[in-house]
Amino acid sequence: MKARIALAAAIVVFGWLGTAFGGPNVLIYQGSLVQPDGNPVADGAYRMHFYLHSSPTNPALVWTEEETSVTVTGGVFAATLGDGTAFANLFATQSDLWLEVAVDLDRNGTFSGNEIYLPRQKLAGAPWAIDADTVDGRHASEFGDITDVLPGTGLSGGGTSGTVTLSPNTTYLQRRVTGAAPAGQFIRSINADGTVVAAADQNSGGDILGVTAGAVSAGRIWIAYTMPEVAF
Repeated sequence: MKARIALAAAIVVFGWLGTAFGGPNVLIYQGSLVQPDGNPVADGAYRMHFYLHSSPTNPALVWTEEETSVTVTGGVFAATLGDGTAFANLFATQSDLWLEVAVDLDRNGTFSGNEIYLPRQKLAGAPWAIDADTVDGRHASEFGDITDVLPGTGLSGGGTSGTVTLSPNTTYLQRRVTGAAPAGQFIRSINADGTVVAAADQNSGGDILGVTAGAVSAGRIWIAYTMPEVAF
């Protein structure tokens, strides 16, 4: 005679809720196996197979795992689901799941038709807590923690909590030339802080007395000028 799984079977979330490190992504399935007369099946280790479907009746298999040795005592058992076949992002992509269980009661290594227990059990909200600490399927442990935002060169602002804003430091980015070249000198270069480096004018000491036009040759204009006489 076929045994049955009591409808009091339950799914319990096990592991990592509320922490980025947490435990394994698994579920504990608890239930009891009783004979049609209400008495528990014989104590021992039983082979069980678990299936998750996206439909209460259609095949629509989305996950499966086999436990080769589940201890049953007084008809009561507990199996860990997800430790052999990971759920991955199952609960992030499926909103309606149904559990089907097969138990090898005669321990012959196979699951006969009368060892597959129907109807399938609809999962309630607890298993979806597995995905509570993920964003787009990524676990919270994959994301780092920002402890401080420091402004770099040319920026101002930052902070360690709340809304953090970085702004351009116009005092730094929009600095002006603050120096000038003395009389008789020219600005040779400008330093990063706005000061200048000056150098003496390159003056030979002579005066240009006149400029006359010369001949045009090959696209060039020649200009002649007369230097003053210099006594040695």
